Amino acid sequence: MSKFFRIEVSGFGSSAFVQPLTNGVLDDLREGGLEEDELSIEDVCDIIDVEHYQMIDDVYSGINVGSSLTENMEINVFDENDILVWSSDEEFEFYEEDIEERILCDDDNYLMIQDMGKGEFMVYEIEVNEDFDSALLSPIHVELLDGELELIVGLKYDGEELDNIGGSFKSQGLNFYLYEL
Repeated sequence: MSKFFRIEVSGFGSSAFVQPLTNGVLDDLREGGLEEDELSIEDVCDIIDVEHYQMIDDVYSGINVGSSLTENMEINVFDENDILVWSSDEEFEFYEEDIEERILCDDDNYLMIQDMGKGEFMVYEIEVNEDFDSALLSPIHVELLDGELELIVGLKYDGEELDNIGGSFKSQGLNFYLYEL
């Protein structure tokens, strides 16, 4: 008999909006004072030729990785009756051999606009034939701009990547990073 569960992942995280840059645009951002916090977000968008930073195509959202993969996250699992059946604690860690690593955006010049926040970054619904088993959870770990930002951007259950059906977080501010190849 199938069992349904909802997995909610919350904590401190980011949405990273990553824009490839030509050398000319990279120079314009530097000369404009991006690294000295002298440019507004509107100025940055004008220089990179986008109407709003949230219109950048490459976006990676997830939980920020701290000294461990699970330091900044809490995972709660609810059954079909909305009863909490499992919750991560400070002792919870993923099995090292199950971590999927992805290294992205380290092959060109990039601007990364990091929108930091707190909240619920991922929500999943799964159907399984047995009780929920936290040992079957594994993370998708993304490293951006040669390690400038590391995020848990998704989860797998029993080796299958789960589809994030939503989540929301409250923005706590923006950071800008330039990466030059």
